[in-house]
Amino acid sequence: MPKTIKLDPLHPGQIGIYHQLGRRNVIRCGRRWGKSTMLETMASNWTMRYGWRVGIFGPDYDKIDPMFDNLVENLDPAIKKSSKTDRKIFLRNDAVIDFFSLTQENAGRSRKFHRVLIDEASLAKDATMKRQWETAIEPTLTDYEGCAIVAGTPLGVNPENWFWQINHNQNVSEPWQVFHAPSSSNPHLPARELERKKETTHPLVFRQEYLAEFVDFTGVTFFDLSYLTQDGIGVAYPAHCDYVGACIDTAVKDGIEHDGTAVVYFARSQFAGTPLVILDWDITQVKGNTLTAWLPSVLSHVNELAEQCGARYGGAGVWVEDKASGSILIQEGQDRGWPVNPIPGELTALGKNDRAIKCSSPVYSNLVRLSEYARQKEQTYKNVTLNHLISQFCGFVINDPKAYKRADDLADAMMYSILVTLNPEI
Repeated sequence: MPKTIKLDPLHPGQIGIYHQLGRRNVIRCGRRWGKSTMLETMASNWTMRYGWRVGIFGPDYDKIDPMFDNLVENLDPAIKKSSKTDRKIFLRNDAVIDFFSLTQENAGRSRKFHRVLIDEASLAKDATMKRQWETAIEPTLTDYEGCAIVAGTPLGVNPENWFWQINHNQNVSEPWQVFHAPSSSNPHLPARELERKKETTHPLVFRQEYLAEFVDFTGVTFFDLSYLTQDGIGVAYPAHCDYVGACIDTAVKDGIEHDGTAVVYFARSQFAGTPLVILDWDITQVKGNTLTAWLPSVLSHVNELAEQCGARYGGAGVWVEDKASGSILIQEGQDRGWPVNPIPGELTALGKNDRAIKCSSPVYSNLVRLSEYARQKEQTYKNVTLNHLISQFCGFVINDPKAYKRADDLADAMMYSILVTLNPEI
């Protein structure tokens, strides 16, 4: 029995945009609105119905490979051949779908398309995206007088960002038709869940991620201590938890003007109690050649805390950023059989601001608490005695122009602790 092709139906908000498309279109939408699904459906419809050539672009292959896989599966009966290596789909009616990563400087050059689709455009590199559009991508539309559809969620107020520019029709060679689609315009999203997100997400993050607004985070102190405590008091160490671990932010330099090495210890509980309790922290200046000699003391403290907190899986070891001295520490630790884990690359690839935004949901949902010990602890570091964890994490400022002078080692270790254990989705 021949297989049939069934495309995902568009919801009314998507249909409204589809029927108004012009030559240059930008869709500024909130999370879970369905932009990638809409782009997939448009590519399927145009290739199947008209035999058109479609180029699909994304900030990297990780972002567009799911779209490639979906289209291969959905269009299977109509596909003549496809190549995951070349990211090309050839249909029996001579239509072609090409996929490109914007990490390639000349992505799309020498091709010709009836339609160009760019997904997650706000994540493209500020330094190269405008030039890539003008010199490599836009010329692919010349032969067929083609159209472009660009989709993404805002990412701060940044006049250097191409997605921001085309949404505001600034510094563009041709006007763009702008469509604004907040998450709520997707009728399939539960209204109660969106309301819950509004109550448990930083207000500025909600406006950006769900209302699809360009929000200026500059100068905002991002994390409020009140969300990490209960009426200003930290929580007790848990009597039981799943495991205890630690995140380390390393530095090889010493001297009072340079970064230190920070470690944050935490207890993770998945099914009962507070999901993440920050048990302890430390910051010190460790010379690069003594990091591996220092690490056993951290692992020993992890195991002590695991016993103290009744961790049923014991101490899980440490997570370290896989960069510079951290890479050396990971390799040497693993060679010695120590439980030293690299922090996932998708987290280290994020900038500090993006990590902070990603952490905001669990913090504002009260999924993270400071222990009373961690709240009260003070330590002398760089001739200053205070609670450096609270000072750095709760003093973290988005888009801080003085970031290069800011001590943020513990803030980084704290953010990594949240991201590694809770894996939050905004």
